[in-house]
Amino acid sequence: MKFLAITLLLICMFFSEVLSMVCQYSVCLSGSGQCKSTEINCPNQCVSITSIKYTDGKSSTKVVKTCGTKELCSIGSVNLGDMKVTHNAKCCSTTLCNTETLADVPKLRANGKMCYSCTGNDCSQTVDCEGNEYQCISQTVYQLGKTVTMKGCADKSACNNSAILNLQGMNTMDNHCCQGNLCNGVQSVTLSFLLVFFSLLSSILFY
Repeated sequence: MKFLAITLLLICMFFSEVLSMVCQYSVCLSGSGQCKSTEINCPNQCVSITSIKYTDGKSSTKVVKTCGTKELCSIGSVNLGDMKVTHNAKCCSTTLCNTETLADVPKLRANGKMCYSCTGNDCSQTVDCEGNEYQCISQTVYQLGKTVTMKGCADKSACNNSAILNLQGMNTMDNHCCQGNLCNGVQSVTLSFLLVFFSLLSSILFY
């Protein structure tokens, strides 16, 4: 009986090693000098990410190589007027397959859609959306010790994925996307909330 238990334990240990894989791990910032990497064990996949933030005509690049997750394995962009963030990622499922450093998402042309954006507390500015950014986004973000509202354009991937801003040190607390030109204004959000509220109230009263 004891021999059988030891055998089962060894089999479990063997399969746990087989099911995991070795990935490269590093977090590299542009302008920070030499970047060191190490190896880590991951459950089922690796990922290489190039995240670039554009502000005031300048760009800063963050390259992350780590274990792959559904949230990290995406390509997307958020255009917030004064700031644009792009996220290019590639997931893979073989040992040390994430050593490649990816290029930035190619710059795309304006697609004719416009959304509101914020400068400080003024959210009456507008921004031209680019490429696949066919949705307007409103976000509450915790940054540098304070909560701020950010608005702009986003593609479908960015609307469903808080990792795009989180990788740049902005903790997304709330995220709302909509379709239609300038649909992310205060009136639009309030109107959609009222419609949902009164629909729910009617269903309760007349059930």
